[in-house]
Amino acid sequence: MEKLSVVIITQNDAQNIERCLVSVTGIADEIVILDSFSDDQTVSIAENFGARVIQESVTGEIRQKNRAIELASHLLILSLDPKEEIDATLRTAIQNCKEKYAYSGYRINRCTHYIDQFIRHGGWYPDRSVRLFEKQKAKWDGVDPHGKIAFPGPVAIQDLPGEILRYAYVTTE
Repeated sequence: MEKLSVVIITQNDAQNIERCLVSVTGIADEIVILDSFSDDQTVSIAENFGARVIQESVTGEIRQKNRAIELASHLLILSLDPKEEIDATLRTAIQNCKEKYAYSGYRINRCTHYIDQFIRHGGWYPDRSVRLFEKQKAKWDGVDPHGKIAFPGPVAIQDLPGEILRYAYVTTE
């Protein structure tokens, strides 16, 4: 069975990070948090989940995500944002990937939560992207803050069932 590193970059994400970490508990063999010197409870929450927290200055989102990958110990990487969580179906699919690893990357649907509902239509859904991948074969590329996983050449990509649930917009009452 392959081991999985979950990598997350953070800065003042105490409001969101717990939901993210709960969702990967039990499938993550390692959680790496690259934090940009949060001044809220982000670091202590992450450490309570057993995450390895490294603090470094902000260098741009794509560079930070690639740095987090470098810090990871395992072959399989799941890259998440602190405002995201994985659903139960995706959790099972990732566990199956760990047991029968066969592809260089896995594409996952992402669904955004906005104004108290998940948007499952229009240009918002499905927002497909590779988020589970082999460490040595992929990196974040693009223009900040809209990066994407890129491979140096052709690779086999598999679609996974389930979703990354993204809580991108905070609503206040």
